[in-house]
Amino acid sequence: VDGVNWRRMKVSNNTNVRSFAIDEKGRIYVGAENDFGFLAPDSVGRMSYHTLLDHLNEKDKDFGDVWKVVAVKDGIYFQSTKKIFHWDGKAIKTWEAEHSFHILFKVHETLYVRQKNFGLTTFKDNRIVLVKGGGAFSNEGIRGMIPYGDNEVLIVTMKRGMYMMHLDDNNDSKSITHVPTKIDD
Repeated sequence: VDGVNWRRMKVSNNTNVRSFAIDEKGRIYVGAENDFGFLAPDSVGRMSYHTLLDHLNEKDKDFGDVWKVVAVKDGIYFQSTKKIFHWDGKAIKTWEAEHSFHILFKVHETLYVRQKNFGLTTFKDNRIVLVKGGGAFSNEGIRGMIPYGDNEVLIVTMKRGMYMMHLDDNNDSKSITHVPTKIDD
């Protein structure tokens, strides 16, 4: 709590914590095995874990490990391989993977997630949609997405090198091109 003294806190189902994020107000959000929530002071000011599972439908409660937690202006996203959840402070919206979610990235306040056997996707109008050129990553793991100026995103893959996603004025993908490097030879 004070940076010097530490104590262990458990999530509601006593499993392993996999991911953290801090929102703009300083609240810490936690992703664990079949659980996610946040840390907040209890009635005596002692920090404790508060699960958000009570806000889920019963059918959405078996989702596995939450590998990534991302804070954006409109709330918090929790990503497992089976589902992505969005907490807006009042309710949770759930998206289910068609195949399997790989890694969730935040670039320029836009979220991207690779779906295995589908490609690189983003969120549009409460749906997850393939970005233009995103099908090239259906069978290639993406390890990083890094802003490159205002209108480009550098994409780092597991085996096929680097790519540049060129964005339009709405931050939508216009095209994705391979970035040649010496390691490609």
